[in-house]
Amino acid sequence: MGLLRSLAPAGLGRNHVRDPFRVAVAAAGVAAAVICAAAAYLAWWNFDQLVDESTARDLETAAALAAVLRELPAEQRPAALPAPSERVVFALVAADGSVSPPDLGVDVADARWQRWVTRVVREAEFTAQFTTRDPADTQWRFATAQLPDGSTVLLGRPDAPQPPIQTAALRIIAVVIVAVAMLGALVWPLVRRGFLRPLDGLIKASEDLRWRGRVRPADRGWVDRLVRRGDHVGRLARSLTAVEQDIGRRFLQLSTLLETIRAVGASLDTTEVFERILGQLRRLFEVERCAVLSLDERAGVFVIRSSLGVSDEFVRRLRVDVSEPNSPSMRAVRSGEPVQVSDTETDLSFAAFRNRSRRFHYRCVLAIPLTTSMAPPSTLLLYRSEPYRYSHSELELAMSFARFASIAMENAALYRRVDERLQEQTSRLEAIIDSLDDGLVLAEPDGLVTYHNTAASALLGAAGQQLAGIGVEELLCRLGVDPSQLEESGQASSREVTATVDGTRRDLRLRSFAVADEHGAALGQGYLWQDITRDRFVERLKASLLTTASHELRTPLANIKGYVSTLLADDIEWGRAEQRQFLATISSETDRLTALVGNLLDLSRIEAGALAIRREAVAVPDLVDRAVAGLPPEARQRLRFDLSHGMPIVELDRSRIETAVRNLVDNALKFSPAPAPVDLTARWVDGELRITVRDRGAGLPEDLQDRIFDSFVRGDDGLARKVGGFGLGLAICRGFVEAHGGRVWSRAEQPGTSFTLAVPTDRFPTDGGGPA
Repeated sequence: MGLLRSLAPAGLGRNHVRDPFRVAVAAAGVAAAVICAAAAYLAWWNFDQLVDESTARDLETAAALAAVLRELPAEQRPAALPAPSERVVFALVAADGSVSPPDLGVDVADARWQRWVTRVVREAEFTAQFTTRDPADTQWRFATAQLPDGSTVLLGRPDAPQPPIQTAALRIIAVVIVAVAMLGALVWPLVRRGFLRPLDGLIKASEDLRWRGRVRPADRGWVDRLVRRGDHVGRLARSLTAVEQDIGRRFLQLSTLLETIRAVGASLDTTEVFERILGQLRRLFEVERCAVLSLDERAGVFVIRSSLGVSDEFVRRLRVDVSEPNSPSMRAVRSGEPVQVSDTETDLSFAAFRNRSRRFHYRCVLAIPLTTSMAPPSTLLLYRSEPYRYSHSELELAMSFARFASIAMENAALYRRVDERLQEQTSRLEAIIDSLDDGLVLAEPDGLVTYHNTAASALLGAAGQQLAGIGVEELLCRLGVDPSQLEESGQASSREVTATVDGTRRDLRLRSFAVADEHGAALGQGYLWQDITRDRFVERLKASLLTTASHELRTPLANIKGYVSTLLADDIEWGRAEQRQFLATISSETDRLTALVGNLLDLSRIEAGALAIRREAVAVPDLVDRAVAGLPPEARQRLRFDLSHGMPIVELDRSRIETAVRNLVDNALKFSPAPAPVDLTARWVDGELRITVRDRGAGLPEDLQDRIFDSFVRGDDGLARKVGGFGLGLAICRGFVEAHGGRVWSRAEQPGTSFTLAVPTDRFPTDGGGPA
């Protein structure tokens, strides 16, 4: 009974205030029991979830690794596997059953382990996740992921938890809770140092990466140390480093594209644009060889316009027909999308070009089309010596690059067209200015010549020479002009001077004018030099013509007037013989006036280009005989004829050539002192009828050699002419002969001068004879 009392509560049966501390302790005990129970349940449930999450993460990791390996060539995949550790191993099972690494990374190679590896490989073919026990009685959990080519990625972890372990975990969960409570104080500093601080640092580094695009150099050392850890912190550090590398790669790509825009846009020369495009392309894709293939519109084939790292033989030999169906370049042009041949040895569409790839040692081709409207269709070609498959992001980058390159090519093509049109217009303008008979000189405000046409250099006696850079004052001084008289405060001025250039006197009209832009700002000075020698000569000829006409017309008119007045006189009766003599003189003077007027009319027709030629068959002896038939007997007796026997019958305008021959003979008789003979020779030479008349006069003055066949030019001097005439005979002779497509010339003889006319004409059967 005493024992029961002692065990009963102290206040039982009487009023007693319970001890708050003991209540708190009891409550804490109950709470601890509840917490322990809840902790046990939560631990069990969380443990189950952790196992499921760990399995799911392993599957995700295997799938992610498979996605990375999928982008790599088969031979590079084993080397890309992560290194094995004590907690996880990675392996690659090829479609043919081969395993890399062969021992799954456990570094044991006896027969039992090999059979275990074979069993694992066989199980991986059918199951996405499974567990197995190795010969050392270690439990493994494997997760798998399939690749498109039939290969399998394996991720294995040793010491996977199993139900027995879960049961044991229930028994020790209370111990764990107590241990956690006791070790909390000890573990917290380690957790803080080993996880929380690194995580804080990684968060800070990620912020730097977000804003700066890279980790601070001061943080680089400890981030690299974290990367080497095998736990989640290490994985997070490696992910951060991978993101940084990806950002750096994309930044490089972006900077390269921007550099491409700047580089290719800095020039408008097509060749230089091609070279810069290829340089940026090689930098962006790190290829050994690249080229620009463009359409040769004249040949109708695509040829290499520019290249880097490509042999000259390859450039010469590569010709791609526009209708070629399997050419990567033509496929890219037709589709507007990049076309890649990752391996020329296995790609069936490239079979027709395989010999070429073997000869020039390339295994991978990428053709990127350039979309242009002004420039010919083109593609960018990238060659690699080893097989390579470009990723989707690389192809997108290639298209972005191609768009910028296309814009640069369009700009260059447009500039080339504008430049060609500008050069064409400039050339046309220069040709027009060069065709001017007047000299044009343009000078800077400092007086140095910047441009001149051909006529200006010819007027200075410097034909074919460049005058640019010479002072205008020096050029004007060469012409005998005081420059100050032409430069009156930039105003236009004009002056006529007589200059001697290369021993020839020229009459020049010099004009100066200011050159200004559209706003009136002075750009320099212009000078127009007009050769008015011909104008002054014509003026002198007009004066001479008036004098000559008054003399040549007044004399026959005076004779006619005198004889008519004599015949009409009432105080004198003339006999029939005298009247006939007077009328004959009147008739002769009238014929003389008619001939003068006829010559003037013929000359006007020649100068107007209205001379009509009526060809007919003519015997040369008959032509010569008719040409000299009207000469006085004493003049005819001075003629000596030399006509080849058997001269052909020719086809020409009889009256025109007769007049031309008669003018040559009249001219020779006038300027040969009597009784000096005049020679007339006719020959058939190389399809031409050549008639030469030679006089025995004093010869032509040197200054008349080049213009003796001009109108109103005479061989005598001034008003004291020894013979009459307007100076039209030789000009009419040249006009008639040139109307037949022929030519005339003179040659100095000793003594005298010979004049020759040559008329190309058809010949007919031979006709002999000569003039009577």
